[in-house]
Amino acid sequence: MKYFRCNHAGTSQSSAEPASAPKTDRADELLRLKRSRNRANTIRNWSKVEDYLMRVEKANGFARSWVLRERLEQGQVSLDELMRG
Repeated sequence: MKYFRCNHAGTSQSSAEPASAPKTDRADELLRLKRSRNRANTIRNWSKVEDYLMRVEKANGFARSWVLRERLEQGQVSLDELMRG
């Protein structure tokens, strides 16, 4: 009785690797683009952030302003959310 090797497993592995690589590259590219947009928005809106934080500092003191600055930098809250609340 002859035994035949099945190369399906080897073929599917080699074809699966290139198929998963573009997904990872695409996800990395999307993440890079998102970070780039966020950076651009932060730079554009930084004067608004500074103005808001200066008003908070005058009204509530430096400690409160610093806490809000840290939350903004860490992305825990947006400027719009702070200004609404």
